[in-house]
Amino acid sequence: MGWKKLISFILIIISMNSCCIPLLQKKYYTTEYGSHRPIKSKFKTTRNRTKSILEESLTKNIYFRTDSIYITKVKDKKKELKIVNTFKRFFSDGQYIEGTTKNIRNGLEDFNNLKSGIIGYYKTQNDKILYEYFLVTAHNCGDYYRAESNIIGDSIAGYKKIKVEGLKGTPDW
Repeated sequence: MGWKKLISFILIIISMNSCCIPLLQKKYYTTEYGSHRPIKSKFKTTRNRTKSILEESLTKNIYFRTDSIYITKVKDKKKELKIVNTFKRFFSDGQYIEGTTKNIRNGLEDFNNLKSGIIGYYKTQNDKILYEYFLVTAHNCGDYYRAESNIIGDSIAGYKKIKVEGLKGTPDW
């Protein structure tokens, strides 16, 4: 009977390390808008930052793109087309937020809501923006990811730049 207990113990340990068990591995909290924030920030991009002239222009604008996605309903298997407006907002201290809005032209409330969206840090390097962001998925308890975008002129590849008056708020991550 001893080997069965040992096998059970090993299986429990393996499942605890491979799944997100909130009591043991939770590295984040959830805002009132349903977005995830790290309990203890471990961003590495914040170290050794140098500001560039390009970063100054990034912070004065909102960069957005419109995507269309198909969602299949589980009940009747019908596909539904959904339009999603995604935006990026950059701050002068190297922080950024990526969120969604229903209306880009009247999205000031969404742009200023720093409790909703994916958060991270950025830095520019030659003709690229390097991102580090925090994301919780179904398969992890919150991890840090890296991405990059190409800079074309004073804009970001794949995004449209709009000047928005009334941007306010200070990030707290």
